[in-house]
Amino acid sequence: MSKKKFVPIFTNKNIPTFVKVLIAIPLLFFALILLVAGLSIIGAIAIHDTDTPNTGIETLMASEEIIKVTAIDLWLEYKQNEIKADMKYEDKLLEVNGTVIELGKDVFNTPFIRLAGLFEGVVCNAEESELLKMSELSKGDFVTVRGRNDGYLIYVTLEDCIIV
Repeated sequence: MSKKKFVPIFTNKNIPTFVKVLIAIPLLFFALILLVAGLSIIGAIAIHDTDTPNTGIETLMASEEIIKVTAIDLWLEYKQNEIKADMKYEDKLLEVNGTVIELGKDVFNTPFIRLAGLFEGVVCNAEESELLKMSELSKGDFVTVRGRNDGYLIYVTLEDCIIV
């Protein structure tokens, strides 16, 4: 009895090129999606690493000129002329007072206070060291915060905020 040699139906030689391409494209697309998602997660963690110690923002704030403004006035200046307001306030240390509209944490677990209007206004991204003070606040309270202006998108955003 003669042994029959096993011949696979699909070998590299008898698979048409277009089938190989049809198989390869979704795999490459999936790999690209995984790569982008992974890099996004790594980037988000690196940018919003809350385990780093306080860099002494209060010390830096003490040696720099502080511009005092109300939350409503700051927001209105940005709403009326963003270019002019950026020239006056961007990257500057601001002391802003206003009514607390919202208290919470963002998607990166950064505590924030929103002041001024119902849908717009000033968002103060607070330092972790301010959590105890923030826990004593309620909506409707009048508060003064100090932080560095990061500009305007939907809200005027202050970074590294402390409650004064």
